[in-house]
Amino acid sequence: MLSIIIPTLNEAHFLPGLLTDIKSQDLPEHEIIVSDGCSEDDTLQIAEQYNCRTVTSQNRNPAHQRNAGAKAALGDQYLFLDADTRIPDGFFPTVLDEFTSRKLDVAGFYFKLN
Repeated sequence: MLSIIIPTLNEAHFLPGLLTDIKSQDLPEHEIIVSDGCSEDDTLQIAEQYNCRTVTSQNRNPAHQRNAGAKAALGDQYLFLDADTRIPDGFFPTVLDEFTSRKLDVAGFYFKLN
């Protein structure tokens, strides 16, 4: 199973775009974990509206939140995405095929700033 982990802190403005992108993809079994640093906006409510699992931490540090999300993850593959990321159609099948065909354990991505 794929665990998609999103560290957040006051990301109510950006999170719906990413979650909409994820939900529109053709995905195998997966979970979405929003690992939050005690946001003071509607970040957690938005995560719940999109049926994400949530983890909360007083430590407002993206690395800590990624690790907290990974600890809570049930999957055997982890994908970390920042809340302000947008992903194109066909992203997940392409990424998962690359991991399988190239027998990858870890990878990074090039990104384009708009």
